[in-house]
Amino acid sequence: MLALRAASGRGAPTLLLSVQREGEITAATLDGRPIDLSRRPPELRSRLRVLHFAVPPTGAELRLAGWGEGSVRVNVTDDSNGLPAIPGLPPRPADTMPTLYDFADPTVVTRAFTF
Repeated sequence: MLALRAASGRGAPTLLLSVQREGEITAATLDGRPIDLSRRPPELRSRLRVLHFAVPPTGAELRLAGWGEGSVRVNVTDDSNGLPAIPGLPPRPADTMPTLYDFADPTVVTRAFTF
């Protein structure tokens, strides 16, 4: 069993947790709620991607069970809307506008871990 808590140090509201292991992931929960893995085809059973919206400040807890030996790689990506305040970064030119999609000026931070 692998249990991890992921949180955004920036307070981003969205987390993407991507897991890959050498064996099969047989069970998973997110914040104590089971994730239904029953319809996953065999070729995808070593990977799992979970997108969590409205992540609380304490983060999200992902628990995984599986068989097989070897390492587990976890990529944690947080997404937020708006560009960070970076000294020296010029403002958007007056003749441009952000995209019309949900994340108009996304800031994305990713970190990889191997267990």
